[in-house]
Amino acid sequence: MDTLLSYSDALTVPDYAAAALAWAESTGVINGRVEGETFYLDHGGSATRAELAAMLLRLAPAQD
Repeated sequence: MDTLLSYSDALTVPDYAAAALAWAESTGVINGRVEGETFYLDHGGSATRAELAAMLLRLAPAQD
């Protein structure tokens, strides 16, 4: 969870999702959103098809 604390909405991540989000962020599968100078996980938001495709491409090497 420590890696998530740099995101402004980290404390709103549900307990059941914290470990998975921390893993996905630490391996580069996800990298959140930026608005101005603020970084968000946006864990309750939606992903576009392009964003999902990028996550899937980054997921494959993370599994090795």
